[in-house]
Amino acid sequence: MQKASSSSILILFSFIMVLLVPASLRGQEPALLGEEELQALDGDSVYGHIRSRNRATLSSEFPAKIEVIPFRDGESFEKGDILIKFDCSLLMAQQDKARAVLDGARKKYASEKRLMTLQSGGQLELDLATAKMAEARAEVKAIQTKLEKCELQAPYTGRVVMQKAGEFEFVQTGQAIIDIIETGHMEIEFIVPSHWIAKLTKGSPFQFKVGETQESYGAKIIRPGGVVDPVSRTVTMIGRFDDIHPELIVGMSGYIQLQDLP
Repeated sequence: MQKASSSSILILFSFIMVLLVPASLRGQEPALLGEEELQALDGDSVYGHIRSRNRATLSSEFPAKIEVIPFRDGESFEKGDILIKFDCSLLMAQQDKARAVLDGARKKYASEKRLMTLQSGGQLELDLATAKMAEARAEVKAIQTKLEKCELQAPYTGRVVMQKAGEFEFVQTGQAIIDIIETGHMEIEFIVPSHWIAKLTKGSPFQFKVGETQESYGAKIIRPGGVVDPVSRTVTMIGRFDDIHPELIVGMSGYIQLQDLP
């Protein structure tokens, strides 16, 4: 009797839920993004934002104390500017020591080679002297490579996003110091219905009206995204400004004004 009562309640609940579903949707598979919504989109209702083509986190390749960080959060720099300078006085002292060891190894090698020529020395002694000289030369080269990293130069024109370590702070190998972005080649990212991709090809022009400046800027599509999202039936498009605009900053957003929509 109790089982029959439970079944009746379940059937009644299911019937009520069916009545709550609109008649137009009964018997249809649910869609996360309706076809009418996709078709209703036009060239003035596509939202986009500015992003950087390159972003990097700079760190030290060896334990060292930071001497100078010339640029702070939000400040711009040019390609080749020094972004971080480390205190490398200890490395310079190690280089002097390594050069002295190399000089001694060369003299030892020259001596063993002369003795070998005079048939007063053995091949083993000469081989050992050769190996010691090669080891000392490699040590000098390794220290020289580190010294070249005592100043980190900007790989491109950009802006400092965030400083994560301060001057006079000792950092370990791989520890993040500053985040930077490239500003010379900013891109525009926006999402459109996937059925637009047939006409929005590489080189297609569009206008990007930035909300922060209330100005429109000419741009062109440089490539579509790598995949189409099968659930939302959308695809990411990447554009690039026709000219350089110093007033624009990564993260600004606005509306895409497309031409010749499908």
